[in-house]
Amino acid sequence: MTETSSDQASVVAAVSAEERTEDTADAVAVDPVQTNGHAGVGDAAHGNGSGPPSDGDTTTTTGGGDGEDREGGGGRIASRAMRGASFLFGREAMGSVVRLIGVIITVREIGPSNYGIFTAAAAFVAVVVTVCQMGTEIYLIRVKEEPTARLNNEVYSLLLVTSVTATAISIGLSFALLPLLRPVGVAVPLRVLLLCVPINVLWAPAQAYIERRFDYKKMGILELGGDIVLYAVAIPLALLHFGAWSLVAGYFAWQSFLLIGSIVLSGLRPRWAWSNATAKDVLRHGTSYSTATFFQSLTQVVNPLVVGTFVGAAGVGFVSFARNLVTTVGFAKRAAYRLGIVTMSALNRDNPSRFREGLERGALLLTISLGVPFAIFGLAAHWLIPDLFGHEWAASLPVYCLLALAFMLGAIPMINVSLFYALGRNAVGAVGAFLNLLLLTVFSIGMVKLWGVNGFGIASVVSLLAYLYNDYKMRKLAKYSMKLTILASVLLAPSMFLPMVPPPLGLVLLVPWVVFLLVKPLRSEIFDLWHTLRTSLRARSLAT
Repeated sequence: MTETSSDQASVVAAVSAEERTEDTADAVAVDPVQTNGHAGVGDAAHGNGSGPPSDGDTTTTTGGGDGEDREGGGGRIASRAMRGASFLFGREAMGSVVRLIGVIITVREIGPSNYGIFTAAAAFVAVVVTVCQMGTEIYLIRVKEEPTARLNNEVYSLLLVTSVTATAISIGLSFALLPLLRPVGVAVPLRVLLLCVPINVLWAPAQAYIERRFDYKKMGILELGGDIVLYAVAIPLALLHFGAWSLVAGYFAWQSFLLIGSIVLSGLRPRWAWSNATAKDVLRHGTSYSTATFFQSLTQVVNPLVVGTFVGAAGVGFVSFARNLVTTVGFAKRAAYRLGIVTMSALNRDNPSRFREGLERGALLLTISLGVPFAIFGLAAHWLIPDLFGHEWAASLPVYCLLALAFMLGAIPMINVSLFYALGRNAVGAVGAFLNLLLLTVFSIGMVKLWGVNGFGIASVVSLLAYLYNDYKMRKLAKYSMKLTILASVLLAPSMFLPMVPPPLGLVLLVPWVVFLLVKPLRSEIFDLWHTLRTSLRARSLAT
């Protein structure tokens, strides 16, 4: 599973649960005596109707009970999702520490070129994984009734067939297109990593099972455990000078842990069960959700293909390292993203004022939750990166700053895209992702040729213009103002470049923070964010 796919599944889980609650509430209003009969999408597709749900419970996961009204059901969904988000936040914080330690040791040992070769191979594999998954986790989450054991097995079987087939085709293409593969030296590690595609893909049904229950404690255990396994294998091999192969072995161990762990924690027991009807149904429903993810995964191969062509494997390594560092420092993104989405998915979308409030506040929340940690890390990054990772990685500082800026500025597009998914307007998200891919590719070719790896960072910022299309489409649905979020972005943007200007001169870049703190709505948002996170973490500790 890719991170984008996992985040998208989280969003759809929240939205689908809200929809299932509303449907159940409507059913209660008509007939207070509810039946446990199943007529879900899976049953309708292959007409069995008799297979028991995978956990032996024939009721829906989040449907309201007798007399539970729509508002009450939505409140319960929001409460469960908030608890899940608190576990997700805790996992992201701990996972960031594990990843940081792992990356520090690994990249110091293997160097930029080896790291670039591995990350290039992993980027190509991510595209194949996205194609193979076909949005199956989204499909299983969107089913209104609890998926039966039969349906889960049919999806497992479909994924096994598609992943094995795609692996064979991709390995063949790696030979046919060898002269076009970049950077030089990526071909053999790529072919080995492609063998991991079935392992990577097959845990999608188990993830969907867990997501439907908002059981992010289990997801946290899986993902944190996966991070630990990855580096527990990669670090010793890196110390033994296995280069890029240390991370290849770690990748296999990581994905194997996720597959086995997800099956154990979900309780699912995969068996062969083929159905043409289910295969067609998955393709019809899942593809619309996976199209945008496919385009997003293609943006990852722009680095190896463009940077690898003009700068080489070391350049790919610098960009990948900067990206990794950005996602690690911005660890709050997924938790804050989920908190904002759950809040908005629980809103009555027929209420324009509340919908607008959710949209505006979600974007502001996400912007601040990204800008603050980047600024804090930036104060010491000028010394930390060379001292911790090695002086040869200092060349990644400029591109890190640019990617951090793009990451923060992407908050508004991220909220808009997630809402389009919530509203079932998947095509809009796909078009926006395609335009972003197109702009990133075009500008990268020109800018990397002129300015090397820093050109890729500039292209990443410029490519965000593609999401003006999403903004245009969203404004047809609701009137809203992003003035406060834009103001926050402008005030926070200079601090993204703190790693390039060490103190005391760099402190000048923090002057806009004075203005930030003087603006009452922005100041209040920081305190609200801290209160929310503290409350969530307290709930997490009580739940454990």
